[in-house]
Amino acid sequence: MKPDTYAALEKALQKLEKAIVKAHVATVRGDKDLRGRIEALHAESETGGSFDDYLEVLAGRSAVQLLLRTVYVRVLEDLGLLELPRIRGLWGYQAFRDIAPQLGIRAYFKWVFRDLAEDFPALFVPAHDELPLPSEDICKDIWDLWHLDDGKGNLTYDWSDRDFDSRFLGDLYQDLDADVRDRYALLQTPDFVEEFILDQTLTPALGEFDPAGLSAKGETFRVLDPTCGSGHFLIGALHRMGGYWEGQGLGRWEAYERAVESVWGCDINPYAVDVARFRLLLEVMQRTGERNLERLRDLRLHLRTLDSLIPWEGHAGQGAQGELFSGSDRLSKYATERERQENGDFLGRAFHVVVGNPPYVTPKDPQKRDDYRVFWPESATGKYGLSAPFVERLFALGTHGAFMGQITGNAFAKREFGASLIEQGPAAIGI
Repeated sequence: MKPDTYAALEKALQKLEKAIVKAHVATVRGDKDLRGRIEALHAESETGGSFDDYLEVLAGRSAVQLLLRTVYVRVLEDLGLLELPRIRGLWGYQAFRDIAPQLGIRAYFKWVFRDLAEDFPALFVPAHDELPLPSEDICKDIWDLWHLDDGKGNLTYDWSDRDFDSRFLGDLYQDLDADVRDRYALLQTPDFVEEFILDQTLTPALGEFDPAGLSAKGETFRVLDPTCGSGHFLIGALHRMGGYWEGQGLGRWEAYERAVESVWGCDINPYAVDVARFRLLLEVMQRTGERNLERLRDLRLHLRTLDSLIPWEGHAGQGAQGELFSGSDRLSKYATERERQENGDFLGRAFHVVVGNPPYVTPKDPQKRDDYRVFWPESATGKYGLSAPFVERLFALGTHGAFMGQITGNAFAKREFGASLIEQGPAAIGI
């Protein structure tokens, strides 16, 4: 897709997003039962603020998720991953209307998403706080967007190009959802920065740790991005690990199957994790030429939604060799016991490379702001920005001798909150 065509698509989706948000807010305010459910979610949330603010955020997320799902469907269709078209062309909708002539586009979208959730649950199963689909008229506007003609009998928005690049998904997500940019500081890492950091971390780590040698001993070489966002570092690591295993004599599919085992990522934002998951799947498909959905579905993608500044694995502020810390009692308030255990298992592995582009924003939730101070006492001091404790955190996640690379602002070097990190941090993280 050409840049000007992509820009037109982004503009059209932004217009639809605003219309959906407005409709969602009106629906919740006019539906007593739905409003009660959203009020309960607001009471359980950690966001604070008024109900109206919470509703606007929720409406925005639900709108973006709906639009992204239609993007996922269109990309899957154009790249040949779906045996039968769902949105492209008219066949799917006409077949649906033959069975249920009284139903329209809104019901058809619900059916499409429910059907694809069987193969792609992480992408198409609705979140617990997701609002219902908007009206038939708005759903028809979405449908019409995907059927725009370029004047030559072709679809205007088409991803069947052999040079498909999944980066547009991350760009689209951050550009559609302003709350994501403000709340999570989600901005894709520029290509040249990602390449530079991986050159300085992953490349030497391959020589230092010898993934093939680890594999022969039943161990796995791992790269972690604990602030993965929409997955840019993960995609770069996947390509490099795939190239490494091809260099070891493996066929392309087996090489990328091994590469996937090495690539790990997590983020506090579940929607960004979904985008990262989809991008990894598409990149494997593009690199290997594989179109067998059963085979692709069996890939084990190591992605998880969690707050990586919470030391789920049971140690903090003491580097990779830390013991149970004084703030362990604070962990009980976060997630269920099972989720805490699963998060701890995820982050408690041996990571040979840890990279990230963490947010620079200050923590908005006062409870978490205080807990982070306990978890990361050398870096979360004063009126700190999140980039400071993430310096300490990334080192804590690495195994002995691991390589760490992080994009960070220099505010901690200029302001009072960074003094402790500069003076005490190196000793605390073992350097």
